[in-house]
Amino acid sequence: MRDVVGAAIIHRPYSTMIGNREYKDVASERNLMIKTIKAYLRDMNVSELLFEAMDAIPPERSEQLANDKLIQYRIVGPDPVYAEKMDSACAAELGISRTDVISKRSQCLNSSTDSVDYLLCEPCKNWKPQFNMMLKTDLQSQK
Repeated sequence: MRDVVGAAIIHRPYSTMIGNREYKDVASERNLMIKTIKAYLRDMNVSELLFEAMDAIPPERSEQLANDKLIQYRIVGPDPVYAEKMDSACAAELGISRTDVISKRSQCLNSSTDSVDYLLCEPCKNWKPQFNMMLKTDLQSQK
């Protein structure tokens, strides 16, 4: 489960080593930096939209990411690959298909008004971290 401690603040990355270099050389270095950052984000299963948001903010400014953006960019919450593995393990443990796990989880989410019932509902109780994050997000959005 991914989480942020403190504030997540972003701005456009920049080089401190430009000097008198030619425009094409600076552009080439920037393109390599962009490619490297996006590859890293993909490797971490974080949305490349994060880079687009960063790139839109000049280095002399910064922006704190709100909780909805942290979720949208997959900075917080379950890693999607880990979620796939956990859902498959849950399905195997319950002897049902992964589609059934998702369907049952959706029923829990849509039918439970009590957070304790929601977290104890099958198959929700088999993977509490995902639901704790979803519940936390739901409760914050209701405030």
